[in-house]
Parts: sequence; structure tokens; C-alpha cells
Amino acid sequence: MRRMMFAVGLVGVVACGADASEFWHFDGVNDVSFSKAGFADTSDPANWDTISANVAITRGNSQGLFNPLVDSGYTNAGPTGTLWLFGGTAQDVVDGTVVLGDFGEWQPAHGSNPPGTVGQDAVLYLIGKDRFIDIKFTGWGIGPGSGGSFSYERAVPSAGVLGVFGVAGFGMMRRRR
Repeated sequence: MRRMMFAVGLVGVVACGADASEFWHFDGVNDVSFSKAGFADTSDPANWDTISANVAITRGNSQGLFNPLVDSGYTNAGPTGTLWLFGGTAQDVVDGTVVLGDFGEWQPAHGSNPPGTVGQDAVLYLIGKDRFIDIKFTGWGIGPGSGGSFSYERAVPSAGVLGVFGVAGFGMMRRRR
């Protein structure tokens, strides 16, 4: 009986660990503001918002966003390692109002209208990290004279972020002891 309880507990922890999504919500205190000035050098990491070891966000002097860690420039898919949802928040994912299937690559997600994203609630999904991040664009330079300027605010992890599934798994593990 004891071995069976341990096996059930271990399966529960492993199952929860596999689904341990992280949800970074705006808290109004620790949020990051990022901006890239027009015509800034995109080969300089000072002009990137580095979010993880594999994902950074920047923009060239025109067109959309790309990941300078792996992309040589913009493509319609947008920054490698990301999916996007405009018109929702990370809390909507937690609540089940939106699901991962609602996310898309950069250009289709904003309907080929990046200036229209300014002021909208949005979620950036980091594919390799299973991380949902609240993000809101605050500026988007339009036309050749803008030099690809853009700005946004994004959430950072709050203390003790395990993700909703990770927390459930931890609680299950404690009950089994």
C-alpha cells in the first residue's frame, strides 16, 4: 500500500511538472518598460529586450519584431521561439478563456497591423519555456522616418512563481507525506 501511494504521488508530481506553465502577470511595481529608439543598432544587445537565454526582442529600422539571438532579421513569423495573442491577458489563459491554440505567429496575431497593437492587452508565449507573459505595446514607429522605434511594458515573474499546475503538484506532494 505504501509503495502504491508513493507511485501515485510520483505520477502526480511528474504529470504536474510536465504542465508547470509560468504565468507572468502585470503587478504595477516590477514590470519592465522597454523601448528601442529609431535607427538604433540592432546588433547591440543594449537595444534588445532579453527575456530568456533563447529569446530577445528587437526591431530593425522597419518591419516587425525579431529575435536577434537566432534570427538575422524580420520574417512574418516574428521572433523565433514566440507566439502571440492580442486582446487577452495571461490571466485569461489561467482562467481557460483563451487556450494555446488561440495564439499565433507575430504577423497573423496582430492582423498585419502592428501599430494597432498599441494600448491593447496582449500575451507573449515563450515556446521553449512554457511561459505566458503579459505585454502591452506603448509605441510603434510608423514609416521610414521612425527608424523602427517601438516600446512596450511587460510583466516579470513575481516572487515564488511556480505556475498554477506547479503549485497544485507541490500541494499534492505535501499531502502524500
